[in-house]
Amino acid sequence: MLTLCASTVVHAQQVTTIAQNIILPLGIAVDASQAVYVTNRQAHNVTKIAPDGSLSVFSSAYNGLVGVAVGAGNTLNVADYQSWRVRKIIPAPSASETKEVS
Repeated sequence: MLTLCASTVVHAQQVTTIAQNIILPLGIAVDASQAVYVTNRQAHNVTKIAPDGSLSVFSSAYNGLVGVAVGAGNTLNVADYQSWRVRKIIPAPSASETKEVS
């Protein structure tokens, strides 16, 4: 069992799944709903770990992700060192979509 934040407990099977799907994590942030966002540099995406431990790709197709921070309205600010940019990613109304503004 691994505690990610005060109310998020991830069990052994979920830890194995997380470890298999997140390779070379360099940035981590937690939003107001206790969701955890991890920059997954090897897979070129930001992976979201929901409070129940489920995984989803929050945003993808980036190179060199090294940091992430949660801003107002649960926007993500992601540092992409290979493009020399900080990307602002806004969650769309649909959980499967995001919108990037730079």
